[in-house]
Amino acid sequence: MVWLANPAAARASPGDRKYNAESFMEWLLPFFTTGVFNNCFQVTANNNMTVTVSGGYANIQGRPVVYDSAEIFDLAKASGNMARIDNIVLRRDDTNRDIYITVQTGAFSNNPTPPDLQRENAIYDLKLAEVYIGVGVIVVTQTNITDTRMNADVCGWVMSTVKEIDFTQITAQFDRFFAEYKPRIEEDYNTYAEDIRAFLELYKGYTTARYDEYIEHVETTEGNVDTRYGQYLEYAQNAEGDIDDRYAQYLEHVETTEGNVDDRYEQYLQYTANHETQIDARYQAFITFLNTYKTDSTTAYEALIVWLESFKTDSQADFDEWLENIQGILDDEAAGNLLLMVQELQSQVPSAAIGTIEHGLQCYPAARLYKVEHSAGISGAGEGGAGGGNLISVPAVFELDGYDTITVKVIPEFSLHTEIYRLSANTYGFARAGSNTSLFLILNQEV
Repeated sequence: MVWLANPAAARASPGDRKYNAESFMEWLLPFFTTGVFNNCFQVTANNNMTVTVSGGYANIQGRPVVYDSAEIFDLAKASGNMARIDNIVLRRDDTNRDIYITVQTGAFSNNPTPPDLQRENAIYDLKLAEVYIGVGVIVVTQTNITDTRMNADVCGWVMSTVKEIDFTQITAQFDRFFAEYKPRIEEDYNTYAEDIRAFLELYKGYTTARYDEYIEHVETTEGNVDTRYGQYLEYAQNAEGDIDDRYAQYLEHVETTEGNVDDRYEQYLQYTANHETQIDARYQAFITFLNTYKTDSTTAYEALIVWLESFKTDSQADFDEWLENIQGILDDEAAGNLLLMVQELQSQVPSAAIGTIEHGLQCYPAARLYKVEHSAGISGAGEGGAGGGNLISVPAVFELDGYDTITVKVIPEFSLHTEIYRLSANTYGFARAGSNTSLFLILNQEV
């Protein structure tokens, strides 16, 4: 490698190649950190055993790379009894003078860990994502992918290495300018202050004249106020007799009504006393019922949890023992047929999430999922299988997140029916572009 840091030496160097690729790499290295540029090289699932890596820009220790378009990469098949974690890496390979994307397949384990990155022997890896391959899976979804681009230890974003700028020269130039400009500012300020003082003197005279006018107005009005007050006193004296008469009538009405009020109050006290004992007895009975129900429910729930844990442990032990015994006695053909049977059973397990719906029913609804062939109901023609076949129930798992949200999981056959349409307050449709089969979700609000 030849690095010509001196421009004069570069001009004196023989030949037409003054600088090579290594020279350019060394020149970029002090300015940018190693990593990928923001929003570049994202890893996304394709709902099968492949992933897509988007294009973009990256810098690996001074060596830039550009991918104009996305690429698709295959993932190795899953194990029937153990999981693994694969790495999707952007690799700089100096031996082959290339930068490319590759899949690091992890080791199968009951507690899998991702493979170690390679950063020696002319290889430098940037980890873009980790992909979790579960036991026996045939579909990888986005929830199985962990984005590691923002982790500076394994990848990181490309950033500038320059953090601060020396402003000493700029500051000195500004100080000289301000020293020259300061006398002009002071002169302008003194002129402005003199104008303000003159304005205040003028405004003072104007305000004094207005105040004198106000005092004259108050003195003129004072006589009118005295006249109005005399008129008010005369009216009050004339009305006093009427007020006394009205007050006497009011007192007479109160004395007449007082006896009726006392009678009604005694009747109320007697009614309350008669019902107080019954209300207390019913309240105590209700409290006793709630306490008994709480105790019985807690006991039953704890017993259920213990039974489920025991069943889980026993089932796992039985399955491991059966698998260990049968592996030694099955020939290749029988093992292959068994694997096909297992995969067929897995294809009937609702594990693919096709959508989350916020239904707003304010309850935990009972949910049912149906399919229909050649249906027009989803496109807005109505609910049900308009123009198609009969509704057929399909296996599904419904995850409830609070009163208002439900997530629908289906078997892999319907994993691409992700276009959601609301047909009514408790009915939703799921469609897939180019497919004649539609799914209908019906929520029962009475739960």
